[in-house]
Amino acid sequence: MLVFTFKIDKKAGWMLVPYFLWASFATILNYLSYLRNVFI
Repeated sequence: MLVFTFKIDKKAGWMLVPYFLWASFATILNYLSYLRNVFI
């Protein structure tokens, strides 16, 4: 989604960067939580 948006409109692409970073951070936290609880 980010790559396609950059091709159409650079400003809109840059506005999606914080969303992408936040979603990546949340994904990593969820994965680490899953790994921690799987072995209990």
